Amino acid sequence: MRKILGLSLVALFPLNAALAQPIDPPSWAYMVSPPGTDARLADPTIHTREGSDLSLTQAVIQDPFTPPDWYPNEHPPKPSIVEFGRGPIVQPCMRCHLPNGGGHPESGYLAGLSADYIIQQMRDFASGVRSGLGTLPRSTAMIEFAKEATEEEVAAAAEYYASLPPVRWTRVIEADIVPVSYLPDGTVMRHVLPGGGTEPIGLRVIEVPEDSHGASIRDSHADFIAYVPEGAITQGEELATTGGGGKTVACAICHGPGLTGLGAIPAIAGRSPAYMVRQLIDFQHRVRNGPSAALMHSVVDNLTEEDIVNLVSYVAALDPAGGS
Repeated sequence: MRKILGLSLVALFPLNAALAQPIDPPSWAYMVSPPGTDARLADPTIHTREGSDLSLTQAVIQDPFTPPDWYPNEHPPKPSIVEFGRGPIVQPCMRCHLPNGGGHPESGYLAGLSADYIIQQMRDFASGVRSGLGTLPRSTAMIEFAKEATEEEVAAAAEYYASLPPVRWTRVIEADIVPVSYLPDGTVMRHVLPGGGTEPIGLRVIEVPEDSHGASIRDSHADFIAYVPEGAITQGEELATTGGGGKTVACAICHGPGLTGLGAIPAIAGRSPAYMVRQLIDFQHRVRNGPSAALMHSVVDNLTEEDIVNLVSYVAALDPAGGS
């Protein structure tokens, strides 16, 4: 079986040194785990979930090759690459993207994306034209997985996730004051700090689990809340639907009505806003390239960090299934 290979396109999409609004990656979006070890790994507590037959320790849940599927009857049978991966390098897809394709803010929401789009992204990771700013380990891991995965494995995973219906996975709330959040040691998922009080949101998107414990044990029923600044959704709608007087391009031109995707162009409605922030900034800094990425470069070049926060707030608030 042949591995996924792709011709590097870096030379075709060089870094534009004259970007209108170069910005440094915001630390709240490019989450970096603080030094330390995930203390939960030594905890012998057995975790269970209502409606599931599983009983697991955190060490088993966190093991790269034994991620849990708490509700296996809620989706089609999973390909081996999704459920088990292929050691020692290629981890199972559901470890980060979950069996339902919802993922976490540090990893992509795959449910309902076209198989062709998913396959192309894996080719882009493998060829080196798609990476990411900062030290978030997800891009680095995906590059390694994509280089090692076979075409058959990638196609099987892509077809599985493409077959899943998109669901509302993130609830967007506008707020000037938000709960204090933090990254537990050894993790890259933001959680509400117990007893931490509140703080001004500033120019940030704060995305946290609705059920912190559920998300920590990779429960595919544990969805998310995204706090965004007051007024961000309305301002984002103006940019997304009109282009903001030439600052950008109306999103529906490429992403289709309701932003639910159009052919090989991905659905973006209802996806993680923190994840989308990173993608837009990665496009700006030309660390995300590939056959279709050039279309996005001119779209994002004139966006400020505030524009990006507003845009993702609006897009994340949309129904991923295209309803009202």
